[in-house]
Amino acid sequence: MSDDEKYLDPSEGDVVETDEVSISDPRSLALPDDVLPDTLYILPVSSRPFFPAQVQPVMVDAAERTGTGAPKVETFSEIGCVARTHRAEKTNDKITFLAQGIKRIEVVEWLSTEAPYLARVRYISDSKVRDDESKAYSIAILDAIKELIRLNPLFSEDLRQYLGRFSFNEPGLLADFAASITSAEPQELYEILATLPITPRLHASLTLLRKELEIARLQNEISEEVNQKISKHQREFFLKEQLKVIQKELGISKDDRTSDVEMFEERLLNKTVPEAAMKKIEEELHKLSILESGSPEYGVTRNYLDWATSIPWGVHSKDNLDINKAREVLEQHHAGLGDVKDR
Repeated sequence: MSDDEKYLDPSEGDVVETDEVSISDPRSLALPDDVLPDTLYILPVSSRPFFPAQVQPVMVDAAERTGTGAPKVETFSEIGCVARTHRAEKTNDKITFLAQGIKRIEVVEWLSTEAPYLARVRYISDSKVRDDESKAYSIAILDAIKELIRLNPLFSEDLRQYLGRFSFNEPGLLADFAASITSAEPQELYEILATLPITPRLHASLTLLRKELEIARLQNEISEEVNQKISKHQREFFLKEQLKVIQKELGISKDDRTSDVEMFEERLLNKTVPEAAMKKIEEELHKLSILESGSPEYGVTRNYLDWATSIPWGVHSKDNLDINKAREVLEQHHAGLGDVKDR
């Protein structure tokens, strides 16, 4: 790809090695650079089809150039797009270039059915349509694109690039551009690429644009709902933190550590705790009072004190010395143990 230009046909796509060309007025003098070749090298594009007026980067790896694991021509689409390549670069086993779509092509005859694919092609030019129906479709597409840009400003760059190369007085190219900026499935896009009459193509592109608008509206609604929830939670958190500070300044609020220590001490007031147990509890209470409330050790210490202060220290149940009752309980809950029950 030195001084030569290449062309890309992605019906599934094509890359064509030939001289540089340009689209010109058919009434003007045909210069050598204006003549498109009858044979093109074809590069399959497996994802989205390529449209006239579309510009996007393309990457070709060694497998596609040498035929290793290459697809069969029987799986290729008949309609594609010839494209001019710019800024070709080779990195390791990959070639990247910028492809600029020019016009539709139809494969007439395969000259090579193995990679690199070579085919004789026929160029398809859009018919000149200036009726009221196509004008109405064009206006509807423009309105849909404007609405799409309002919902998603990222589309404005695509529109700016399109306006830099073409005018909206070309309904066929407008339909192609509208389809190319949508996130439609590859098969839906290929149906538009393969639709040669202008008015049906405009209708199909408008349908895809309206689907894209619904998706964009739904995305905006979801984003707005999520942002509202986040804002609400942030506001609640901020107000709670403010309330804590105010209560602390007024002396009517206690931090978590103070509240926990006071709660555990209150539990022990009316309990008779053994000396050894009380010593351990006091050690843990002191530790709790100096630990950060958010630390893992604080949670462990608090759980221990919660258990230790919940034990009914010094509280005893009344002894029940009824032998018959004891036997009844043993019979209900224990099988066997005959000697114990008799004794």
